[in-house]
Amino acid sequence: MTLYRLNDWEVNGYDDSEFQYAVYNSDTNGIELFEYGSTRYAGGADTSMIQDPTSEIVFRCQQILEDWLTKSYIAADKRATDTPETIDNGVRVKLMVPHKNQAKSISTTDATCYKCAGSGHWVNPRNSADKRTCFACNATGKVGKKTYTKVKSAEGKVSWVKFEAGTKGVLKRSMMYGGYYSNGYKQMNRDYLDCIVVCDDGREMKVPMCKLSLDREYISEAKARSKAEQVAEGLDFKQIVSGHGGWLTRNFAAEVMAKNTQQSV
Repeated sequence: MTLYRLNDWEVNGYDDSEFQYAVYNSDTNGIELFEYGSTRYAGGADTSMIQDPTSEIVFRCQQILEDWLTKSYIAADKRATDTPETIDNGVRVKLMVPHKNQAKSISTTDATCYKCAGSGHWVNPRNSADKRTCFACNATGKVGKKTYTKVKSAEGKVSWVKFEAGTKGVLKRSMMYGGYYSNGYKQMNRDYLDCIVVCDDGREMKVPMCKLSLDREYISEAKARSKAEQVAEGLDFKQIVSGHGGWLTRNFAAEVMAKNTQQSV
């Protein structure tokens, strides 16, 4: 087995640090994590079997990184489409499972405008001569007050409006009832947000966000591959083997490619 060092970095923990390599294993044709030292213990691993890579090895590893990034981008876009944590107003959505709302009848009556008290104008409290058209009632002094009443059958049972899986529409707004804390179990995400969706057939649907997905196509493999090609040029292999923080202290792969470019010139 031969190992080729590609990247070198340090992971700083709360009390200690680890010193790690991203290495290419010629036997498995894969990129692996190799920890060669740490402040947690004395000494370190034997690195005598680890060599600097050749340009051919770097090209091979760059292709591995590109393939890995392409799959990661496709998987991440699928998660963001199927299970979005939040959705902006005006975004098209799709119902993933059947859902139903209580049927309600809506009646609208005129009521005195709550902003201008029926005058139709907003008056500057510091200048009585400054009068402007009330934006709430548009100078009419009246606003439509909607009243919602549950629809019941002849037997006195509540009627339901059913929405089939696959129903599409536009998110009108999202809201969460009750308080929440930054470190509490309730967060502003799909598990606790309720949504009002205007369906394509004109109906309004109230539904938990956890039942919604985005109504859009997944990222194409060609687009994901194009993005991966650009990122893979940085030759940062740490992202494949380590999810911890840290910064590269030395990029052996980039050094080899830079030297190869200078020799070609």
